[in-house]
Amino acid sequence: MPYMMEWLFRMIFVKIQIMRFITTLLLLFVSAISVQAQWNKTNLGGSRDIAVHDGKVYALTTTLGLQVSADNGDTWTEVNNSAIADRKDFVVSSGNRLYIATYGVSNAHGTLYYTTDEGANWTTDTVGLPDALFQPPGKGDVRSIHAFDNGEIIGTFGGQDAYYHKNNADASWSIIPDLADLDPDNYASSGDTVIAFGSSPIIKYSTDHCESFQSITATGLPSYFVTSDVYWDKGGRIYLGVNASIISKT
Repeated sequence: MPYMMEWLFRMIFVKIQIMRFITTLLLLFVSAISVQAQWNKTNLGGSRDIAVHDGKVYALTTTLGLQVSADNGDTWTEVNNSAIADRKDFVVSSGNRLYIATYGVSNAHGTLYYTTDEGANWTTDTVGLPDALFQPPGKGDVRSIHAFDNGEIIGTFGGQDAYYHKNNADASWSIIPDLADLDPDNYASSGDTVIAFGSSPIIKYSTDHCESFQSITATGLPSYFVTSDVYWDKGGRIYLGVNASIISKT
């Protein structure tokens, strides 16, 4: 009997040690995850927009202008954009071009600039865009601007209720006629496929660089909606935020 009791206590002791070992491993694992998921402040102040271009991260800030990092955000350097006087709202990467969209606070004009040499020189890109409704001459303000994997750029601008697009090789912007029945709202893309959402249950997509669009029959959406945001996980699911609950579609 004493032998059995001793054996039982030894087994309990071993189990306790094993549980302690497993608990320690779990704590170390959770700690490692916490360290890997930790966010670090960049000290750049407020941020308006962020883009990745040529392997570098560009941050459009509210107080420090356009900043670039070549080491994943460890250090930042200001990009020369002294020739751009207006408020800078968007930064996007398209092929070998880095675009900035500006807004003139005094006249509500919008301008698109791009650089191919990391900010040493900036060129305007507004040919074909709609004229401003107020205080001409000038172009309408930039409402949204999106660059896609295929080098295509789509934007919406004040002064014309329409979608505009161009490719880096194009001389000017042009209206997308196939999207004339959509109120300009939001876009998503994966590879050569572009999907356009408007303030209606109509959704259209293109697989030929926005040259033509086909309609998608959408079920499960409100009879009328305004999209707040759209995210495509580059797989089989699209998340669409509307003036209702968040909806996902595979």
